[in-house]
Amino acid sequence: MTARPHNMGFCKPDCFGCKAGSVMVSSRAMPTRRGSTIQGLELERKHATDIAAYKRLRHEGYQPKATKGAARLEATAVSNYEIETGKDLKGDAKAGKRYDEVNAAYKAGKLADVV
Repeated sequence: MTARPHNMGFCKPDCFGCKAGSVMVSSRAMPTRRGSTIQGLELERKHATDIAAYKRLRHEGYQPKATKGAARLEATAVSNYEIETGKDLKGDAKAGKRYDEVNAAYKAGKLADVV
């Protein structure tokens, strides 16, 4: 079988081969063809676990600062202060309890009683 080149005077004006030859498909139309797809899927999976942890924390009455890192916060936080500020107290429950007491007193307007 011999392929005949198009647009060399042999084609009709409505030649399907000429029309099909001008169609280009972007790599965005084929998401699994790009190299960044695997990285994107990994980030999506990680973000899904953060979103689920954020929803659980919100359901428990906490207000996490952001969804990013919510799964780590849920697993390691020892106080409400850590969850709401996103600061890591490195497992120091005593400091976390103290921060929570000061924060509660501040919100109640009785900071002088605690300090």
